[in-house]
Amino acid sequence: MYFYDALCGWCYGFSPVIREFAEKYGNSIRFRVISGGMMMGNRKGPWNEVAPYVKEGAWKTVEQRTGIRFGEKFLNEILEPGTSTASSLEPAIAMSVFKSFETDKEVQFASALQRAVYYDGVESTDLNAYIPYAVELGVDETEFRIRLNDPVYHDRAFDDFRICQRFGVQGFPTTVLLHEDQYYLIGSGYSTLEILEARMKELLGQVVY
Repeated sequence: MYFYDALCGWCYGFSPVIREFAEKYGNSIRFRVISGGMMMGNRKGPWNEVAPYVKEGAWKTVEQRTGIRFGEKFLNEILEPGTSTASSLEPAIAMSVFKSFETDKEVQFASALQRAVYYDGVESTDLNAYIPYAVELGVDETEFRIRLNDPVYHDRAFDDFRICQRFGVQGFPTTVLLHEDQYYLIGSGYSTLEILEARMKELLGQVVY
């Protein structure tokens, strides 16, 4: 299980790692993505107000540590004015809709949502802006659009938020392995692929892949 939030900068930096991890072990492990609801309630609002630390340099730290790049459109048109709303709800709804298609590409879509926000400069609250990213991964555009406006997927987004709370997730990204009815923490915060693999194999007690 991959606990993430579309607006989590460290998750954005981690996205190439978890994507490669999923591509490498996808035939042996079912990957589930759970949206975290990080920017909700009093943490939802204009970037300048709810996440000033991003403009103050947090994005540069993520770049330096992970090698990811934030897009000019995000930096210049979203972050610099800082007046648009940072919200985790809409991308979580889009993720809930995507999961309903059962494509086994949840991790890839999580990565695409973060590319939308942090590289392409999509307004996080613009539900329809996420449609092309689902279509890229093979989902039918018309059906995705229909489901995007169905209230059931709003409720499923909040179901994800509650799952995070039940698991006691304190920060994102968090990666958990379910093996023989037991949950094992294999990643908390940014990790490299090598660290994830080593932790997984250590927990399983053998090299199984």
